[in-house]
Amino acid sequence: MSPVCLFPDELVQDAGFGPEVNIIDGRGTPLLLTLSITRMMEQHTLSVAIWGSTNGRDWGGRPLVVLPNRCYCGEYTHMLDLSNWPEVRFLKVEYNLTGWGFDERVQVSRFGIVAEPTHELAMAAGR
Repeated sequence: MSPVCLFPDELVQDAGFGPEVNIIDGRGTPLLLTLSITRMMEQHTLSVAIWGSTNGRDWGGRPLVVLPNRCYCGEYTHMLDLSNWPEVRFLKVEYNLTGWGFDERVQVSRFGIVAEPTHELAMAAGR
């Protein structure tokens, strides 16, 4: 499995969901998630959760993983071990922006998320 874009690098406001992404080649494997934040407004927080589905319709009652809240631009990596959910074939990103302080109405962030299997990363490092 080559790296898969779970959420394209784009400007977002408020809250929403990314596209449903078929990860059939990465099923049941540990994935390294890379969250890249390239724009974040002062006094705002980005919350991200990753949901899983077996059929692309039923997403269950809770996400597979909730990433730590982020307030700053940068790259952040997180592990998602899909060996705990070998039946999951689809992933989607849920995001939420919250603000505090002087202007809570304007909420803007730009971010993207890529997933790649960790066993391929280990093999590449050993070359």
